[in-house]
Amino acid sequence: MGVNFVSISYSIDTSTAMGKFFFHTMESIAELEKDIISERTKSGLQVARAIGRTGGRPAKREDKEGTAIYM
Repeated sequence: MGVNFVSISYSIDTSTAMGKFFFHTMESIAELEKDIISERTKSGLQVARAIGRTGGRPAKREDKEGTAIYM
């Protein structure tokens, strides 16, 4: 599309080679951070399941009169 980003405050111009490099580098770091957070979350959930913890909303139960009770 031919669209470029230019930041006056931080001297970033994606129409230049250095600007493209900087933009791609920041994009790679953001993706790495997202993947690390995902791995830590999955690991934490696995540990929680191993010790018997379950997440989510408590199960809905009904008493003798049919009134919903959340445990």
